[in-house]
Amino acid sequence: MMKRLLCLLLCLMLALPAALAETADTLPKLFARQLSGGNGTRGYIRVSASGVADWLNLLLPFTATEIQVRAIGQKQGTATGFVTDDDDWQVKLYVKNSEGQEAGTTWLYGNPGGMYVQSELLPDTLLEIPVTDVNLLYQLFRGEISDLLFAFDPLSLKAPGENGNASAYQAVANVLGIPEDTWTAEWLPVLEKYFTHLDLWLSGYGEPSIVAERDGALSMIASFSIPVEALKAEAKYLIGQMLYDNELQNLLIPLVTMEQRITYLNPQMVYFYEACIDAIQLSGNVVLSREMSALGEVVATTVELPLPPLPDEMQQTALQAAKLLFQLSDEELLEGMERLVVKQAGQERTIILSGSQRTVVLSTTAAEVENGEAINGTFLVAPAGDSQQRRVSAAFTCTNTHRVWQDEKYINHDTNEFSLAIHPAEEDASFQPIELSWTLDYRNNPNQQDSPAQVNLNVVAVLPDAELAVEAVLRITTQMTMENLPTDGAENIAELTDERKADLLSRFLLQMAETVSSLNGSIAEESTPEASTEAPEAATETPVATTETPAAPTEEVAVEPTTVPPVAE
Repeated sequence: MMKRLLCLLLCLMLALPAALAETADTLPKLFARQLSGGNGTRGYIRVSASGVADWLNLLLPFTATEIQVRAIGQKQGTATGFVTDDDDWQVKLYVKNSEGQEAGTTWLYGNPGGMYVQSELLPDTLLEIPVTDVNLLYQLFRGEISDLLFAFDPLSLKAPGENGNASAYQAVANVLGIPEDTWTAEWLPVLEKYFTHLDLWLSGYGEPSIVAERDGALSMIASFSIPVEALKAEAKYLIGQMLYDNELQNLLIPLVTMEQRITYLNPQMVYFYEACIDAIQLSGNVVLSREMSALGEVVATTVELPLPPLPDEMQQTALQAAKLLFQLSDEELLEGMERLVVKQAGQERTIILSGSQRTVVLSTTAAEVENGEAINGTFLVAPAGDSQQRRVSAAFTCTNTHRVWQDEKYINHDTNEFSLAIHPAEEDASFQPIELSWTLDYRNNPNQQDSPAQVNLNVVAVLPDAELAVEAVLRITTQMTMENLPTDGAENIAELTDERKADLLSRFLLQMAETVSSLNGSIAEESTPEASTEAPEAATETPVATTETPAAPTEEVAVEPTTVPPVAE
């Protein structure tokens, strides 16, 4: 395990830029493909909430009705003053009564450069949310889950001005996730010569072994302390060898496209990789430790690394999470961190961030469950020395499952279920328990040609002073037409005063409440939602157009002309 980990640490740069070819036609990919080329999606959102938290007042207007949704993403054109990016998207939100009357129409639209909001509920107002605040929403809309997971770029793979290099992280995940039998049968014989070289190289940095006792049995700990500069030199050597290794190239080629092969597996790129290694901002020593039993079995593996400066967004996100859960002070949680320790012993994993001000420890134990994995763990923030910052601890249980299945109506499903429970640990009663769960279910009818895909989302949150539930259903429809919605003259939300924000929010909620109550007094319970929660039956479906050239919109599904009020000059 240690040699495999070290070899990957040294040579993964060869695979980092490679985006793996996605050939499996999963239901999420089907949904995304059907949405392109002019197809739209429509459905609804239901919100329910209860409790005594003050912020529940903001949700009351939305809990009294069903919010209809229509969304589309495609290239719009080149009209001046309008969103023109290839990744344009528009979402129309509104409410309606049992007779189909629409009211409260609100548009959210934009691209990776920004998002705009315009609504009947805020006449003569156009708002812009800057790109730094909209990236995650955009990625969620586009289904770029790998971008979401690695949005903070801990390996600093983002190029200036780019949203991120999700393909690089996907390559790392796939290389590290190679099945053990495939690794043993195909990769190990090819990499054995590198392991032998690493063993000889490591021997020059070995420290005296230590005898320890674990669970009443003796074990031996072998450690290696390697200067970062020596590690960089070894990485350059190995990558230079690998770029000329035909056997290794044959293993990597199926994981990359032809363009990536020419770019990243080209021996002439060795100078590029050397420049990347030299640019890594690390100093000090890397410490590798391996604990072995009396029988020579590896009991635990530990890697200790010096830390480069952490990205600001990572620090801010960690701070916000810590403030939300533990009411920590405004002092940056990760400021001044100097060392990272990663330890694995069986199914137990520990990550330790240490610095002059505090130590942050995350410990987890994984266990397999049906169709997934369950993780139990603890999170600890311990102040250093005589710091006045209080000690914070929490325990959590997380379960994540994924299954692809077919129901009794022969409808295909691709379902992800996630649950998270956080509660105090070590008698720390500084916060109340929190529970969160969600289910994301993609589905379609395989027995019908061009059957439209559908996605159902259910979220439940149990918080100290409130309970919140959200149900959303979106289903691919036939062609929709994008509206020419303005972008000029928008107010940047980041530049608004607190008074202006409070005024806009107050007026929006008041208009929403009045709109809901005016629709014949209430929304009729028997109103039929635009997207069924059940997968469509073959006899009632309209095939989805999936070609690059959109078919002419039919009268039934064409988007109505916008009723959004004009923007003030």
